[in-house]
Amino acid sequence: MQYWFPEIAPVRVLFDFLGIQIQWYGVLVAAGVLAGLAAARSVYRKRGGASSDIVDAAWFAVIAGLVGARLWHVFIFQWGYYSRHISEIPQIWQGGIAIQGGILAGLLTVYLFARKRALRFVSLTDALAVGLPIGQAIGRWGNFFNQELYGLPTTLPWGIYIEPDLRIAGFEAFSRFHPTFFYESTLTLLLFLLLWQRAPREHRFGALTGAYLIGYGLIRFVMDFLRIDPMPVLFGLRYSQYISIAFLAIGILITFARIPRHPLGDGDEGL
Repeated sequence: MQYWFPEIAPVRVLFDFLGIQIQWYGVLVAAGVLAGLAAARSVYRKRGGASSDIVDAAWFAVIAGLVGARLWHVFIFQWGYYSRHISEIPQIWQGGIAIQGGILAGLLTVYLFARKRALRFVSLTDALAVGLPIGQAIGRWGNFFNQELYGLPTTLPWGIYIEPDLRIAGFEAFSRFHPTFFYESTLTLLLFLLLWQRAPREHRFGALTGAYLIGYGLIRFVMDFLRIDPMPVLFGLRYSQYISIAFLAIGILITFARIPRHPLGDGDEGL
């Protein structure tokens, strides 16, 4: 089999500045945050919202989302490992964040922010729902440089090489794996493009939020059939797949809910 990519492992460190290592993972996550913020800000402004509101909401959501994503990864998905390696819990630069936990923490933070500012919650989430997938599409490439979140072994020509010491237990004999990070990055990029095109024509509050939850719920549910990173399983499905099902259900409910049309900033009554 002729593979497209040679057996060369990516370098984690972008550059070393005065003894401080700047890693690709952190740079790509930061780039994703900035790209997502720019897209959300553009959508919110075009809908008549104030830039300061969406920027403030986004930054609070990012901070809470990163904390939530790490804690979700540690305590929900990987506690069996971290319970024996407590000192590694803060080492987020080594990888290991669960985007689903980040989304949940971010949504809670935006809800509290909306109540504090007397803004309509879904007017904020609609704009953030457009920015989030482009941020995910960029940030997922951090998994490539960390050689993590790859999928089942494959002989397909685009299979990526994983170094022996980074192969998951039980798969040490294989060297090529599905680049699930790339699949998810591509699919979330397509989701962003669909939402970006739809945003100017969509005037129903909650519609973009629902579309994102449905879209990403489907993407992650399917991707988890390929992923082999350790994860608790219940009745044949990974825990993350149950969360994806919940995203799908909530997205469908929001899509068909009759949310009154009110101006942005009309207060926090209802959604």
